[in-house]
Amino acid sequence: MWAKRDDFEKTDQQFMAMCDKQPRLAHALLTVMGKGARLAPGIAYGSMKKQLSGDDLKTAESLGSPREAMALFIEAFSGSAWGVVDDYRSTSGLWGVDVEAITTPMRIYQGTADTMVPPHHSEELAKRMAHAELVTWPGAGHLGTINHIDDILDWLAAAG
Repeated sequence: MWAKRDDFEKTDQQFMAMCDKQPRLAHALLTVMGKGARLAPGIAYGSMKKQLSGDDLKTAESLGSPREAMALFIEAFSGSAWGVVDDYRSTSGLWGVDVEAITTPMRIYQGTADTMVPPHHSEELAKRMAHAELVTWPGAGHLGTINHIDDILDWLAAAG
């Protein structure tokens, strides 16, 4: 597996371990975090800002109020925190999918300054997929898709 837990920042490493070993505890904690972000977006936003790189911080600040900036995070918990638990569990584990057998044209987007998902993960994934194209955004962070959404949607519309 090309994605190793040690590649991620400390908080994500801790959540990955908790989601693997104690998923119910992780679910409870993530549920509280999601509700807390919904009820007090200013506090959640202040905490989130501490983990953002320069480009991501500029992007987050361009989104408007703390409630608007936290909307994507809050939406991840809209049904249940179990999806977030599953996401953490799958991030550094085996997916059960033979990515090398995928023949559908794919694009993988990655900011070169992403501090949350290491860029080499996207590079390794693209190498394993014969029909994948890696598109990198120099200097962009984890929130790079927000600034490049038109490019992504144009490619999807043309590919469809």
